[in-house]
Amino acid sequence: MRNECFWAALGVFLFLGILPAAAQDPSDPVFDEGGVANITLTMNSTDWSYIRNNQADNDSWFPATFTWQPPGGAVETFANAGVRASGGYSVT
Repeated sequence: MRNECFWAALGVFLFLGILPAAAQDPSDPVFDEGGVANITLTMNSTDWSYIRNNQADNDSWFPATFTWQPPGGAVETFANAGVRASGGYSVT
């Protein structure tokens, strides 16, 4: 589950363009050893149920609000994030 969360968060960061394009390690903001980032993904419960029950449908995107706060940083909210099923389709 932790690995899935990492790839989902990294995908959202890349999709939203909030990771730097410079030579800096792109995981630096995610894995800041100075603290723990707060990440919240909010979406319609019906959409989430659909994703959980139809994991093979990785073509359907659903709207969500993505909120990110790095350790000691300001809260950033992205109201037009997209979520879809992806990966090995394992449900635990």
